[in-house]
Amino acid sequence: MGCGAVGLTIISPSLKSVAEEFDVDSATAQFLLSGYFIAIASSQLIYGPMSDRYGRRKPLLIGMGLYAMGGMLGVYAASITTLIYARILQGLGAAATVSIVRAIINDSYDRTKGASVFATISAVMVIAPIFSFISASTTNCFPIGFFSLLLLLLHAASVSFSA
Repeated sequence: MGCGAVGLTIISPSLKSVAEEFDVDSATAQFLLSGYFIAIASSQLIYGPMSDRYGRRKPLLIGMGLYAMGGMLGVYAASITTLIYARILQGLGAAATVSIVRAIINDSYDRTKGASVFATISAVMVIAPIFSFISASTTNCFPIGFFSLLLLLLHAASVSFSA
């Protein structure tokens, strides 16, 4: 679930730097957010039924793979268009965490314990964007790939330890 929040907030303070780096106006740079929003919103509709049919793990790992590939593509983007496509790819992957984590909690815990676990995850989601704003604003760059790989490793570890 944290990928959606971090993936969104990590780029926000860097939009001005991105626009300057690629020599585009701020409206073009904001397509990074729009593409991510559209991708994450629309692909949640796919991951829900997909996780019901094929299980939770495979779609989650596919989503995390897409998220990491988008991050790596973004790191090496030579144009704003490539970076926008990379962000769309990240949004397609991040949607897996948003929709599947809720299903995993409902599958794994009773109602009372599930509410407690979901509250803990929500607390982490509140804190995660703070770190993304700090890192993006202090480095004055857009460290999309680094955080994508970090989140991929954290999610892969949590999935493999819980399985």
